[in-house]
Amino acid sequence: MLLTALLLLTPSQFNEFTLRSQWEAVTGSVQTADFQGFPSGTTISDQYVPIGMVFTQINEIVRVSANYSRDNHGVDGNGDVEIRFLTPQNAIGCDFPGSLQIDLYSGPNLIYSSNIFGGVGIITFAGIVAQQNFDRVVISDWTDSFAHLDDVSIGAGFLLAQTGGCPGPVTLETFGGTPSGTVAILYGLPGSTTKPSGVCAGTVVSLYSPRLGFLITSNGSGAASFSFNAPGAACGRSLQAVDITSCRTSNTLVL
Repeated sequence: MLLTALLLLTPSQFNEFTLRSQWEAVTGSVQTADFQGFPSGTTISDQYVPIGMVFTQINEIVRVSANYSRDNHGVDGNGDVEIRFLTPQNAIGCDFPGSLQIDLYSGPNLIYSSNIFGGVGIITFAGIVAQQNFDRVVISDWTDSFAHLDDVSIGAGFLLAQTGGCPGPVTLETFGGTPSGTVAILYGLPGSTTKPSGVCAGTVVSLYSPRLGFLITSNGSGAASFSFNAPGAACGRSLQAVDITSCRTSNTLVL
């Protein structure tokens, strides 16, 4: 049923939503910058580091106005709004008055430009769920170049973490996966590879010529772990996790 609300602009890669409820149903738990508690005129920069967001431009200012209908608090970009993420993300959504376009970046590379959302005088929502991770977004207004945002939310993310060093005992953990789902741990060299067919066809991983290391099963909270003794020959290899159910990819680590 949720798929009827999607604009599938690039098959199996980037899905767009115009209703927050449907975006949240697909994304799961979210973290939100709601701009409440800040006086009008406050510059937003690193206040949302605890949830992994950094607003990078000096002209992003809190406004208190009924135009921000969700909670009367929003941010005026005085142009576009740029947000960097401390960990890779695969979902972003925001309520906004007016119109909006979202560009997703991975490092210096633009990986996706959204459809145009909203219009003059319209108060609505824009959300994207991606199979390719991004670490920066630029949000602009396609009608007058002055973006205004109400609540900005990101998904909890699908993360890969490592404890221990190579060579020696290592534990790999994933967080934010599909509850009771299967996670594939891949290894290889840094690069980029698109899976051509089969399960998760079209998924892009940040590895060159990736190989399957092992499969693990997430618990009911979407977390999984695997411990092993890493041999010296494996040191320096890049690792990445893929949630087989959702086809989301994690950040990469170097063993």
